[in-house]
Amino acid sequence: MLALTYFSVASVAQPYQYIGLEKFSASEQQKIKQWLEVAQTATEETLGPYPFPVDLHINSRKANEPVPWANTWREGTQSIHFYIDTRFSLKQFVEDWTSYHEVSHLALPYLGSRNRWFAEGFASFMQYQIMHNSGVLKKTPRQSYRFKLSPHLSKYQQDESAIDVISNLFNKKRYKAGYWAGAWYFIMADQRLKQQNVSLNGVVKQYLACCRIQDNSLNDVIKSWDDIVGKPLFSDLLDEFHTQPAHKVFPKKY
Repeated sequence: MLALTYFSVASVAQPYQYIGLEKFSASEQQKIKQWLEVAQTATEETLGPYPFPVDLHINSRKANEPVPWANTWREGTQSIHFYIDTRFSLKQFVEDWTSYHEVSHLALPYLGSRNRWFAEGFASFMQYQIMHNSGVLKKTPRQSYRFKLSPHLSKYQQDESAIDVISNLFNKKRYKAGYWAGAWYFIMADQRLKQQNVSLNGVVKQYLACCRIQDNSLNDVIKSWDDIVGKPLFSDLLDEFHTQPAHKVFPKKY
């Protein structure tokens, strides 16, 4: 049975700053704040508080969904830029996955474009963990992962390494297939952890408390996670993605 290593450094919750709200009406501002407070609270309940301030930039964009675009910025203050259509209801905003995905991105440092698969896979995995824990997800996390993964599994059945297959998908701009291939790393890690009564959510919560601020690379993150669980679980799994044929890493059916 694994036992998490607990470090003495503790996270202290930092404030979220809203930027751009003045462009919206009073009722729209209230809806935006309520929506983002749900995402913040849900993320903190699942992963713990972030030990740094976060700026939330709000921009208007007409679309056929509540949040047609969002992305994180890492220079200076950690920040997220949301582009939203306020014609949608608060319920529709809260049930949209985008805010949970983007806020969870900040649990990791910027890992560079080469490791985009890892960062996007992490956020794609975590969005459903957070939504499930907050009661927003209508399916189970496993059902949600299956729904997203199933259309792409045939693309992964190749002799090249899993990493090479993922890189090729991104190069061909098949982003959804690349994101969910990355999420498979975290699904597998969580499965292995749960066999020993530990969860990935618990590892990340401890990581935010001890190590997030000091880490700057994927190698740093993997080492910190391995240290937390007391064995090379994450580095071994990453090695499998680099060395094993993709058809051995990914299932034909999930």
